[in-house]
Amino acid sequence: QRRDIVLLLETEAALEIQARVYQELRGDNTTALMLSLLPDISSFGVTPPDTEFIFLVDRSGSMRGDRIDQTATALEAVLDSLPAGSLFNFVSFGTTYTYLFPESMSVDNETALEQGQTFTGTLSANFGSTNIFAPIQDILKSNPTQGFQRVLLVLTDGEISNTEAVIDWISNNRAATKCFSLGIGDADRELINGIARAGGGTAEFVDNDALATITEVAQNQVAVATQANFLSNFFVEWGNSTMGGVEAPYLLDTVFSKRRTLIYYLTTDASPTFVAINGRVGGQLVYRLQIPSESFVDASIFALGEPIVGPMGAREAIRDLEEERSKYHSEGTSDSTAVMKEIIRLGVKYQITSSETSFIAIDNLDWTSANLKAADGGNSEGDLTAAIPPPTTTGGFGICFSGQNLVQTASRGLIRMKDIEIGDMVQVGEDEFSRVYGFGHRSKDKVAAYLQIHADELDHPLEISTDHMVFVDTRGAVPASMVHVGDKVTLGAADATAKVTKITAVNRVGVYAPFTDTGTIVVNQVLASSYVTLQGGAAFAVAGVKVMSMQWLAHAFQAPHRLVCKWSCGAFCENETYTEDGISNWVYVPFLVSKWFLKQHVVIMIALSVPVVVAGVAFHVIEQLFMMRNLSLVSLAL
Repeated sequence: QRRDIVLLLETEAALEIQARVYQELRGDNTTALMLSLLPDISSFGVTPPDTEFIFLVDRSGSMRGDRIDQTATALEAVLDSLPAGSLFNFVSFGTTYTYLFPESMSVDNETALEQGQTFTGTLSANFGSTNIFAPIQDILKSNPTQGFQRVLLVLTDGEISNTEAVIDWISNNRAATKCFSLGIGDADRELINGIARAGGGTAEFVDNDALATITEVAQNQVAVATQANFLSNFFVEWGNSTMGGVEAPYLLDTVFSKRRTLIYYLTTDASPTFVAINGRVGGQLVYRLQIPSESFVDASIFALGEPIVGPMGAREAIRDLEEERSKYHSEGTSDSTAVMKEIIRLGVKYQITSSETSFIAIDNLDWTSANLKAADGGNSEGDLTAAIPPPTTTGGFGICFSGQNLVQTASRGLIRMKDIEIGDMVQVGEDEFSRVYGFGHRSKDKVAAYLQIHADELDHPLEISTDHMVFVDTRGAVPASMVHVGDKVTLGAADATAKVTKITAVNRVGVYAPFTDTGTIVVNQVLASSYVTLQGGAAFAVAGVKVMSMQWLAHAFQAPHRLVCKWSCGAFCENETYTEDGISNWVYVPFLVSKWFLKQHVVIMIALSVPVVVAGVAFHVIEQLFMMRNLSLVSLAL
């Protein structure tokens, strides 16, 4: 069964500020304003009009025990405190509903008052299930007693299936009746808040461990419900604004004394020069408060690190649209398509879930025990940050960095990984630079999952694929998936390391894997490899025997690629081509062959491993001889 999460806050002292405007200047040229209003109208000296109080009392089976007993005590106290001249009636509901009186009676009528007291003294929860719509519909269909304002106070612990229908009916009849609500125990907060919001009243809640306070809460609701304690025909002027913005809630026609009211305004116009608040009591304009822009408070004082006023205002505006209380509906110009588009616009812009927008959570972690154990180097009790998100749509393997990483170049300074070009000299050590002769993977459109390796001394986390290798102190080049919190990653500065403090995951658009002559590259200050592991570990192993490091083997097998680029002075490499997935054609076929090799029976792998190692050594020797020959030619030339 669904239950709300409730956060209760209590201030240390009473709030005295009557009005304050918080301003949030957003980067998208939007100004978000929040008017926080707490008026004290008790000193205005306006005589309240006579009021007709109808108490709609939940007597369904779920109210048995303390709930119905405390509710009965509260209603008895409320009945005794109603203002002279008031009318009252009790309506019980459950599966069916009944009125105490055919029509509301005066509290000055002693017989009626005695009947009311008898009703509250014998209240029991014997009305079956909860059907609140029928009695609300019946009450609101009737006209208020002439000369009286009508107030409906709903007391319930219920959770119903037709909440939307109840709220819609109340909203459509709010002109004749103000609706207040009191939620008891585990009452549905959507229902309780919706009744009050749609009916222009207020909502209160009394939890199971505070049932003894129902009397106080109910009496406060009745006190608030008298017209002498609220501003009617309430409206706000947003200074010099052309009113092209969004005000929410849009139909806030009532503001209650000593009750916090929040009103939002979102605009792309210049920020208003003032905000003015206007309200009437008993038809007379008695309240006007103007707040100049110089007194607006910067919303950043909330210190949450993210904009808050804009999203809160958007949430309120979306609620207006969903409950048909928006400007569109009030002006009669709405259609379902326009309302849907506006909900989507606000939801996307301010990242708000709604009837038309939602977030999709993607779990990139492989939580299988085998993966956790492998990721933790065989220790199944290891840090869960070692469980790594598998690569997403990047052609089936992750050998890349995100384009957001920073790389130091010899000629262009500090640039993003996505801006590296073939031929650039990039940092590979302290004051050491190496040429980028190609890319293993390069696509600005592909989406990939990356680890974010956070460490001391790093200005930005390293964003790297799971199989891509990074240098760790004392362990050499290891897959990023084997880096744990507490490890020390090697930095580009000589003999410098940084302790890993956190490992998170992120999805990015763009994949990049530059190859350098040294087989290494300094990325976000961290020394990383140009290469990937194909077996999930730091070493090439056959039948469980570690033969050589993946770093050495990968660098050796890239020797022909490097030699071609050197012999041709870059002519064959500057315009290298890529597959549809962004994988270099220099890499794609060798990669497929390597994957085939690793899937073979152990006997075949052992047989083929000898020529593999020999080939790797041969490539390495040839490259070294080529480099020595070049050095000799240079010496002769000098």
